Amino acid sequence: MFTERYQNKLINQKQAGLYRTPPEVEGKEGKFLVYNGRPVLNFASNDYLGLGNSEEIRLLVSENFRRYGASSSSSRLVSGNYTIINQAERAYADFFGYEDALFFPSGYQANLGVLSTLFEKGDTIIFDKHIHASSVKGMLLSQAQFHGYKHNNMDHLRKRLEKTEPGGAAVLAESLFSMDGDILDVDG
Repeated sequence: MFTERYQNKLINQKQAGLYRTPPEVEGKEGKFLVYNGRPVLNFASNDYLGLGNSEEIRLLVSENFRRYGASSSSSRLVSGNYTIINQAERAYADFFGYEDALFFPSGYQANLGVLSTLFEKGDTIIFDKHIHASSVKGMLLSQAQFHGYKHNNMDHLRKRLEKTEPGGAAVLAESLFSMDGDILDVDG
């Protein structure tokens, strides 16, 4: 029953041109990806700072793989809380002048974890409509009320805020909108 339904969904997606197949990347050469046997410039990367191609970072990662292995094999709360991670979080917090820092394996997991923890039923979040889908999932998990405002439209945000009780809403936006590359326009 389920198999037939899923197969029909896949057939419908293919017929509608909506079936996605990830491109197979054969390797990396600096800022280029090797695709179909030739180097192509990667315009789809989230590696904004280029740290993924840094030789210094690669050597550190290689050294730490030898020392710690490829996995902690456990969550941090059980036995996967390594000194090196605590030191990195501490250095990050100190550098940016914060009391503490917490690293997540990905932006997706950070958005789910942070938003579902900070907000709860009864809270209100007003969000830019171009935030990443993972932020929307985090808001859903939080059970908070949420209302969108037009992308980068501070007038629309102000109107939304005027409808809430003073101090009663959090605003959620991205400084660099990952889906289209826009920068947050706080001056509006």
